[in-house]
Amino acid sequence: MAAEHASESAPREAAWQAPALEVIVAVQRLLMDADPLHLGMNARREQPFATLKPLHDQWTAALRPALATYALAHPSANVRDLGQRLAIAVTTALVSAAWYLSDLTDQWVLRGADFRANAIEAHEKARSLAEEFGATAGSTVQTA
Repeated sequence: MAAEHASESAPREAAWQAPALEVIVAVQRLLMDADPLHLGMNARREQPFATLKPLHDQWTAALRPALATYALAHPSANVRDLGQRLAIAVTTALVSAAWYLSDLTDQWVLRGADFRANAIEAHEKARSLAEEFGATAGSTVQTA
Protein backbone atom coordinates (compact mmCIF):
# COMPACT_ATOMS: atom_id res chain seq x y z
CA MET A 1 0.00 0.00 0.00
CA ALA A 2 2.79 2.46 0.91
CA ALA A 3 4.70 1.55 -2.25
CA GLU A 4 1.56 2.14 -4.32
CA HIS A 5 1.04 5.58 -2.74
CA ALA A 6 4.69 6.49 -3.35
CA SER A 7 4.46 5.50 -7.01
CA GLU A 8 1.30 7.60 -7.42
CA SER A 9 2.78 10.69 -5.80
CA ALA A 10 6.09 10.58 -7.73
CA PRO A 11 4.64 11.96 -11.00
CA ARG A 12 2.77 14.67 -9.07
CA GLU A 13 5.97 15.71 -7.29
CA ALA A 14 7.91 15.77 -10.56
CA ALA A 15 5.24 17.97 -12.11
CA TRP A 16 5.77 20.58 -9.39
CA GLN A 17 9.60 20.39 -9.20
CA ALA A 18 10.53 21.79 -12.63
CA PRO A 19 8.33 24.90 -12.39
CA ALA A 20 9.50 25.45 -8.81
CA LEU A 21 13.10 25.35 -9.96
CA GLU A 22 12.43 27.84 -12.75
CA VAL A 23 10.66 30.29 -10.46
CA ILE A 24 13.06 30.09 -7.55
CA VAL A 25 16.21 30.34 -9.69
CA ALA A 26 14.84 33.47 -11.34
CA VAL A 27 13.91 35.03 -7.98
CA GLN A 28 17.28 34.15 -6.44
CA ARG A 29 19.09 35.58 -9.47
CA LEU A 30 17.10 38.81 -9.07
CA LEU A 31 18.00 38.95 -5.38
CA MET A 32 21.68 38.45 -6.20
CA ASP A 33 21.54 41.43 -8.56
CA ALA A 34 19.50 43.48 -6.06
CA ASP A 35 21.98 43.17 -3.20
CA PRO A 36 21.89 46.65 -1.62
CA LEU A 37 25.66 46.80 -1.07
CA HIS A 38 26.25 45.93 -4.72
CA LEU A 39 23.68 48.51 -5.82
CA GLY A 40 25.22 51.12 -3.51
CA MET A 41 28.72 50.58 -4.85
CA ASN A 42 27.47 51.09 -8.40
CA ALA A 43 25.10 53.99 -7.73
CA ARG A 44 25.73 57.19 -9.64
CA ARG A 45 24.52 60.46 -8.21
CA GLU A 46 23.00 61.56 -11.52
CA GLN A 47 21.12 58.27 -12.02
CA PRO A 48 20.90 56.45 -8.69
CA PHE A 49 18.18 54.04 -9.88
CA ALA A 50 19.75 53.05 -13.22
CA THR A 51 20.61 49.58 -11.94
CA LEU A 52 17.59 49.09 -9.69
CA LYS A 53 14.82 50.10 -12.10
CA PRO A 54 15.32 47.20 -14.55
CA LEU A 55 15.32 44.78 -11.60
CA HIS A 56 12.10 46.30 -10.26
CA ASP A 57 10.53 46.18 -13.72
CA GLN A 58 11.55 42.52 -14.14
CA TRP A 59 10.06 41.72 -10.73
CA THR A 60 6.72 43.43 -11.33
CA ALA A 61 6.26 42.37 -14.96
CA ALA A 62 7.45 38.76 -14.93
CA LEU A 63 8.81 37.26 -11.75
CA ARG A 64 6.17 38.27 -9.21
CA PRO A 65 3.35 37.02 -11.47
CA ALA A 66 5.22 33.74 -12.10
CA LEU A 67 5.83 33.25 -8.37
CA ALA A 68 2.21 34.04 -7.54
CA THR A 69 0.88 31.73 -10.24
CA TYR A 70 3.05 28.84 -9.08
CA ALA A 71 2.47 29.35 -5.36
CA LEU A 72 -1.27 29.96 -5.53
CA ALA A 73 -1.82 26.86 -7.65
CA HIS A 74 0.32 24.63 -5.43
CA PRO A 75 -1.58 22.00 -3.44
CA SER A 76 0.39 22.72 -0.25
CA ALA A 77 -0.89 25.49 2.03
CA ASN A 78 2.67 25.89 3.30
CA VAL A 79 3.96 26.61 -0.22
CA ARG A 80 1.11 29.03 -0.86
CA ASP A 81 1.94 30.88 2.38
CA LEU A 82 5.68 30.91 1.66
CA GLY A 83 5.04 32.20 -1.86
CA GLN A 84 2.96 35.09 -0.56
CA ARG A 85 5.52 35.94 2.13
CA LEU A 86 8.34 35.74 -0.44
CA ALA A 87 6.53 38.07 -2.85
CA ILE A 88 6.06 40.64 -0.09
CA ALA A 89 9.67 40.24 1.08
CA VAL A 90 11.14 40.75 -2.41
CA THR A 91 8.98 43.83 -2.98
CA THR A 92 10.05 45.19 0.41
CA ALA A 93 13.71 44.49 -0.39
CA LEU A 94 13.48 46.39 -3.68
CA VAL A 95 11.70 49.36 -2.08
CA SER A 96 14.20 49.41 0.80
CA ALA A 97 17.05 49.38 -1.73
CA ALA A 98 15.47 52.37 -3.47
CA TRP A 99 15.31 54.31 -0.20
CA TYR A 100 18.93 53.39 0.50
CA LEU A 101 20.03 54.59 -2.95
CA SER A 102 18.06 57.80 -2.46
CA ASP A 103 19.75 58.43 0.85
CA LEU A 104 23.17 57.43 -0.46
CA THR A 105 23.00 59.83 -3.41
CA ASP A 106 21.21 62.59 -1.47
CA GLN A 107 18.15 62.49 -3.71
CA TRP A 108 15.74 62.81 -0.81
CA VAL A 109 17.42 63.38 2.47
CA LEU A 110 15.44 62.01 5.39
CA ARG A 111 17.37 62.03 8.60
CA GLY A 112 16.90 59.62 11.43
CA ALA A 113 16.50 56.42 9.42
CA ASP A 114 19.24 53.93 8.72
CA PHE A 115 18.34 53.12 5.14
CA ARG A 116 21.43 50.97 4.57
CA ALA A 117 20.69 48.70 7.53
CA ASN A 118 17.00 48.51 6.58
CA ALA A 119 17.87 47.58 3.00
CA ILE A 120 20.33 44.90 4.11
CA GLU A 121 17.82 43.45 6.59
CA ALA A 122 15.01 43.39 4.02
CA HIS A 123 17.29 41.78 1.43
CA GLU A 124 18.44 39.09 3.86
CA LYS A 125 14.83 38.30 4.79
CA ALA A 126 13.92 37.93 1.11
CA ARG A 127 16.93 35.68 0.45
CA SER A 128 16.10 33.53 3.47
CA LEU A 129 12.49 33.13 2.36
CA ALA A 130 13.64 32.36 -1.19
CA GLU A 131 15.84 29.56 0.13
CA GLU A 132 13.00 28.22 2.28
CA PHE A 133 10.56 28.43 -0.63
CA GLY A 134 13.00 26.64 -2.94
CA ALA A 135 13.58 23.86 -0.43
CA THR A 136 9.87 23.42 0.19
CA ALA A 137 8.08 24.13 -3.08
CA GLY A 138 9.47 21.38 -5.29
CA SER A 139 9.20 18.66 -2.72
CA THR A 140 5.89 19.39 -0.99
CA VAL A 141 2.88 18.09 -2.83
CA GLN A 142 0.62 17.11 0.07
CA THR A 143 -2.30 19.34 0.71
CA ALA A 144 -2.54 20.86 4.14
